[in-house]
Amino acid sequence: MPAHLPIITFSLMAARGWTRALSECQHLDRMLETGKGNGQCERFNQTLHDLLRTLPPEKKRKWPQLLLKLLFTYNTTKHQSTQHSPYELMFGQKPQLLVDQLLGIADGEAIDGAPEDWVARHKEHLVTVYTSAKRQLEGMAST
Repeated sequence: MPAHLPIITFSLMAARGWTRALSECQHLDRMLETGKGNGQCERFNQTLHDLLRTLPPEKKRKWPQLLLKLLFTYNTTKHQSTQHSPYELMFGQKPQLLVDQLLGIADGEAIDGAPEDWVARHKEHLVTVYTSAKRQLEGMAST
């Protein structure tokens, strides 16, 4: 069990179940006022802002309706830092895009054999992708 567990205080945390489960952790009350305290959040906000800036002026006014499309684009695009898309890192396979299917280049994996075999192959692929991303990030950090 970690010595400190940062959490946002809300009424459920005061429930008896949580109190017992977290009894060995030191409780630190923190208030998250801005995203500036969270580097990952701040970096993603900047990336999203940059994506929104690429929209033509007439579409910028409709940015809330376009947000899901922008997030899909972000999640299915290979990132320079990891050499993998967030989708691939999360699900262990390349995203199946409509354009790939229309062009006949979809590379979906058929599930042949027992489901347990597919799960084992999928797990092996995830480990390979994570290892590759970690090596890429470590290489970038050392330069």
